[in-house]
Amino acid sequence: MSFLDGFNTDHSTFILIACLVSFLLGLLLGYLIWGRLIGALRDELAKVKRERDAFKKELDELKGKYNTLDADYKQSTEQVNSLTLSNRNLENEKGQLHSDLYACKKEKEELIEDMEEAKAESGFYIDELSGKLKDNKGGIVAGGGIPETPKKEDKKLTKEEKAALSAKASEEVKAALGNKISAATEDQKDDLKKISGVGPFIEKKLNNLGIYTFEQVSQFDSGLVQTVTDAIQFFPGRIERDDWVGQAAKLHNLKLTNPDALNDDKKRPSNPEDLKIVEGIGPKIEQLLKDGGVKNWADLAGCSVDGLQAILDAAGDRYRIHNPSTWAKQAELARDGKWEELDKYQDFLIGGRDIADN
Repeated sequence: MSFLDGFNTDHSTFILIACLVSFLLGLLLGYLIWGRLIGALRDELAKVKRERDAFKKELDELKGKYNTLDADYKQSTEQVNSLTLSNRNLENEKGQLHSDLYACKKEKEELIEDMEEAKAESGFYIDELSGKLKDNKGGIVAGGGIPETPKKEDKKLTKEEKAALSAKASEEVKAALGNKISAATEDQKDDLKKISGVGPFIEKKLNNLGIYTFEQVSQFDSGLVQTVTDAIQFFPGRIERDDWVGQAAKLHNLKLTNPDALNDDKKRPSNPEDLKIVEGIGPKIEQLLKDGGVKNWADLAGCSVDGLQAILDAAGDRYRIHNPSTWAKQAELARDGKWEELDKYQDFLIGGRDIADN
């Protein structure tokens, strides 16, 4: 009996029909369930596409803003570089003007000396004429006749002749060191400006001759006074009138008996690592510099403006605005112990900047 012969009964036919109906119902139910799932997935896909399009649009807007900001940044960078270059040019110009100012000051000192010399010479003749008038009342001299007219000075020396006389006299002064007067070194230097009539300019000239101490000046005799006058091209008779020798003797004695009485200068910094003596450097900037390897006055004196500015720039905007253009010069003067020059230089500064920059 074949397999199909088993389906000839009524029960078998019913079972076959029931299986077929169940299969069809399963297919219908599966179609309905999977159709809903596929619809939900399609809706989800459409939603994701909409979100993707929105994000894409937002990304395009952000790219546009970025490109605008990038262009602004590049333009700002170019402006900063241009301003930096202009600032450096101004600093160079400032340095030249400072040099010109120093030269003008030196020229002014020389003009004042010439004026003082002319004044002294005219005063000498006025005093001499006044004395003769007193001695010769009525215009008649004691022995009779008319008072003598003061003789005119010989022809004034030329600049070259003055230079030659000064050079010769300088050699004579140097030859007198260790003979007529004691010799001294720069390490033994006294503040000769304490002698009335001696300023920084004249003190430097005396030092160039090897005259550093009160003791040396106190040992001048009349001949050496004239030689020194010629050597430093000073006003004739001025050393005698101001009594340099007497003043120096008193100062030398005071130096031996009460040296503290001569120490009337303000206390000078002695710690070379104290960078705050430089105008424009406070505690925070001092620490920044030390962290950057600038430990003392000597280190700072050897720094370039660009190097110092790089340290400030790296510390942020609050330090970038500071101008270090004068710091190395100030540190150099402190390193060399040129305190008076440092004081004068800082008189031209405001917050570490040269007055010309403000």
